[in-house]
Amino acid sequence: VDTDPVACAATLECARANGVDAGDAVRVLPSLGRVRSRFEVVTANLFAGLLIGMASQLAARTASGGHLIVAGLL
Repeated sequence: VDTDPVACAATLECARANGVDAGDAVRVLPSLGRVRSRFEVVTANLFAGLLIGMASQLAARTASGGHLIVAGLL
């Protein structure tokens, strides 16, 4: 899930290049608040301020025992 359609297109292109069928796994939504599922792996590559501001939302979308991976410009 991403709010940036260009990022989702790049993700699908990379998946295809690596022989992975991403199918319905990549979606564009206007905000993380619309996501109701929990995921085994959640990644966020954002500016530090955004990561801090979204920390609780990202954690809430991470399944119990799952992994939250954050990176970006700190």
